[in-house]
Amino acid sequence: MSERPRFTAGTRSLTSTLLHPVRTVWQMANARAAQEADLRDLNAGLPLMATAFVKSNRRYRQGAFVFDLDASEPVVWRKWRPFMPYGPPVALRGPFELGGFGPAPAQYQSMLQTTIRDASSVWEVMVTAADTELVAAALAEAGKARAGDESGA
Repeated sequence: MSERPRFTAGTRSLTSTLLHPVRTVWQMANARAAQEADLRDLNAGLPLMATAFVKSNRRYRQGAFVFDLDASEPVVWRKWRPFMPYGPPVALRGPFELGGFGPAPAQYQSMLQTTIRDASSVWEVMVTAADTELVAAALAEAGKARAGDESGA
C-alpha cells in the first residue's frame, strides 16, 4: 500500500472524529460533496478505507474494504479487531461482479446489502449507504486494471 488510507464519507471512527473534528462535521454537513471528494481521490490514486460487514458463518463480521488502485492488490478486506490494528489483508481478485444494493437487516441502520463476486468466491457484504457509489466505482476501476494487467502479460 502506498500510504495510509483515509476514511470515506460513510466511515467515521472515534479516533478520526477526535483528531479531525472539523473534517467530520464537514462530512456530515456536506454528505454529497464528501462523496464526490471520495470519488475524485479514488481516481487520483489515493487509498481509501470504507466500513463494511462481510457475512461469514451466518454472521456479519465488521471490518473495512481498502481501495488502493495503485497497489498490487487494489481491493482488500481487513477484519476489525478491538483494541488492535485491523486484521491481515485478504485480497479480492478481479474481475468483479457487483449485485444490486438492497436493504440490510433492520439492526444495521444506514447500511445497504449486496454481493460481490470475485475470481474465486462470492462475498455477501453490507456497506454504508453513503459509500455505495464509491464501492461500485472502485470495483469497476480495479476490475479494469486487473483485466489490463492480465491482457498485457
